[in-house]
Amino acid sequence: MAIDTRELIQLEMSRMNDEQLDELYAVARQLVNTQHQSPKTPTGSIFTALKHIRIQGPADLSTTYERYMGRDADDGPDLC
Repeated sequence: MAIDTRELIQLEMSRMNDEQLDELYAVARQLVNTQHQSPKTPTGSIFTALKHIRIQGPADLSTTYERYMGRDADDGPDLC
């Protein structure tokens, strides 16, 4: 006879005092609310997911990367 998760939780709850049950209820409500409020993950291809990525930075970052990294463009390639 296998015991499912719900039965295991009920068994543990029967051992708790009222204060512990109140805390457990608060955690359970928070878990349920968090699951309902979490944004849906993008579905489809990797390209669909990549469309949701937003990068913040200067508009000219791609053309002046070296200056932002503290070196001149003519210093040579970054071989790190």
